[in-house]
Amino acid sequence: MSPDENACYMRALTSPPLT
Repeated sequence: MSPDENACYMRALTSPPLT
């Protein structure tokens, strides 16, 4: 997993769902 993918994954976990 690349650093960018990891950052995106962590953001998804900490950010509220868009739906």
